[in-house]
Amino acid sequence: MWSSATEHVTVYPNNVYIDIQLYMKDSDQKPNEKIFKTIVSELKAKENIPYGNYRITLNDNKINENSADSDTTDSLETGTKNGFIKH
Repeated sequence: MWSSATEHVTVYPNNVYIDIQLYMKDSDQKPNEKIFKTIVSELKAKENIPYGNYRITLNDNKINENSADSDTTDSLETGTKNGFIKH
């Protein structure tokens, strides 16, 4: 478990960046605002996730084979300013 593995380590959540990239299931789906808000809300409510500064991105299903990133600009994301920090 995360808490026991870091029991004797000082963790500064502001300095630990966790970037989660998610993709829509179907190839013709654009990122869905309702799904995105649900994901962010549920992650914020989780108790057992590592401390850190979280940024969540929901992409369509068009994935660049070379970079594993989305090929489009219509992604939904919390961004660095409005992400969330777990303590």
